[in-house]
Amino acid sequence: MRSGQDDLSSDVEPVSPQVNEVDPRRYRMNRKLSPTERAQLTEQYRIGKSALELARQFKMHRHTVAAHLERGGVAVRPQLKMTPRLIERAKQLYADGQSLAVIAKQLGVEASTIGKALKRNSIKLRPPVADRWHQSRDD
Repeated sequence: MRSGQDDLSSDVEPVSPQVNEVDPRRYRMNRKLSPTERAQLTEQYRIGKSALELARQFKMHRHTVAAHLERGGVAVRPQLKMTPRLIERAKQLYADGQSLAVIAKQLGVEASTIGKALKRNSIKLRPPVADRWHQSRDD
């Protein structure tokens, strides 16, 4: 210690985090599946349900669904990519006035995927319906 400085370390208690304390509002236990539920999950995936749909149904993350499928020996289907042909179709439907949600349902992808693809292709997106309604009421 340098001369002229007081030793303050004796007045301060060391701070140690409470390792076992968990904020229940922010922490969620991993969802454990019974053998019956695991069998249902794999069977529903095999008949065509998406990993995202199963994640919502079983109240777990889609990565957890993928892990269950992998452990069950199920080959995970590849995700549908936005090909140039799909992008052109989405552009046409959007120009015709269809919403992102409707286009997504027709093409079999998420609405956010359609929105991102259109933005990457320099298409200016319309404001959401609620915003358009408020703008027209304010005029």
